[in-house]
Amino acid sequence: ASGLTDPERTIHSVVGKEAMIDTLLGKKFRVSPDAFFQVNVPAAEVLYKLVGDWCSFDSEAVNNTCLLDICCGTGTIGQIYSDQVKRVLGFELVEQAVADAKVNAEMNEATNCTYFVGKAEHTMHTVVRDVQDARVVGIVDPPRAGLHTNVVKAIRRCPQLETLVFVACNFKASSTNIVDLCRPTSKNYQGTPF
Repeated sequence: ASGLTDPERTIHSVVGKEAMIDTLLGKKFRVSPDAFFQVNVPAAEVLYKLVGDWCSFDSEAVNNTCLLDICCGTGTIGQIYSDQVKRVLGFELVEQAVADAKVNAEMNEATNCTYFVGKAEHTMHTVVRDVQDARVVGIVDPPRAGLHTNVVKAIRRCPQLETLVFVACNFKASSTNIVDLCRPTSKNYQGTPF
């Protein structure tokens, strides 16, 4: 696997498997060393159930809703709700995490999930502008440091995005992102505030 911070770094398994498999809300997930996974599974299950409640997926969602899983990691949140929406589009910076997300979608038979590797502010705009679904819901689960300002701006410039659920493991670091997502429209922060 390639390293997150040093592309020249290579990880070698000395003992055991090169990746772990864990189960979350009845779905299996492969996690490689460079990919993030919430290891406190009982707490993650409670959190992810709340996330689903806040997204308000109804009986029509499977026919008309696109879920944007921003900072998707190994694809956990999107795949947990993949059977409740028409499709899931996942965006992630870490290449190995996207590889895991694709393997996980296969394991979980989540055929409506598509993943994009790269900076969300670059990949999301190109992909989302072609989304024609009646309802677009976004879930953001950023790293501890929060989102880069350009990701916040890209999210705000997504006119189809009706609902956004922001999961913050470090509220202090994420508070600036939350303020920027909700601030009135300005020259620097275009688009509709949440």
